[in-house]
Amino acid sequence: MSDTINASRELTPQQNSVDRFDLSMEELTTLINNVPGLIYTAEPTASWAPKMLSDGTKELSGYHATDFTSGRITWSDIIVPDDLNKLQQAKAQARESRRPFSVEYRIMTRSGQVRWVLDRGRFTYDQAGRTVSLGGSSAI
Repeated sequence: MSDTINASRELTPQQNSVDRFDLSMEELTTLINNVPGLIYTAEPTASWAPKMLSDGTKELSGYHATDFTSGRITWSDIIVPDDLNKLQQAKAQARESRRPFSVEYRIMTRSGQVRWVLDRGRFTYDQAGRTVSLGGSSAI
């Protein structure tokens, strides 16, 4: 019986840590979804397939985040074609230099409105130096 009590006491601090982590994830999600504009993480490939998009996606583009995360549409699909190269170059330079990027370009919203967007972000790297993710924000 004393082994059970000891095991219970040993697990309690671990459970408290899990509870605090869950609460902090909830708080982080709330914060991200209430920041004006769009917060994102994406694959570091040329297509920048989104891993996560905040609720600001709809307000900024008119599309739901799931339109992008499901692959029905890509962010590149809504960029005004004349501006796509500018964004690709900014991200390529940032990746090569391991520095943040900041670039303005136009998107075509779901309703057909042309909207200027300021996109800021940076790539993250693993310990071996390989690019693992792209994260940033886009806002009007």
